[in-house]
Amino acid sequence: MRCRRISALRHQKIGSSLENDLSVKRGRLARPFDEVTEDGTLVYGVVESVSSFDCFTSIPEDDYAIVNGELHMSWQLALQLAKKNPALAEAARVVETYPDGTVVEVTP
Repeated sequence: MRCRRISALRHQKIGSSLENDLSVKRGRLARPFDEVTEDGTLVYGVVESVSSFDCFTSIPEDDYAIVNGELHMSWQLALQLAKKNPALAEAARVVETYPDGTVVEVTP
């Protein structure tokens, strides 16, 4: 009985430690436009490489980042741009990742 209790406490401590690690990472890695979920994941919008970035000139620099030729921004802004510009509808998606970059889900 004592072994089970110690084991349960050990698992609880490890889980708590992992949650603290995620919390620290997400605090350091979250960009201004990333949405942090209750689970500690980051949600953001991506617009894949497009031929012209002219339609993005009105977006303040803090509201997006260019990563490997893709525009990362808030998921709400990505969906709004896709609705306004049908050519972007195919290129936009919502991404959910862990703070270490592991992708949880991608929604076209």
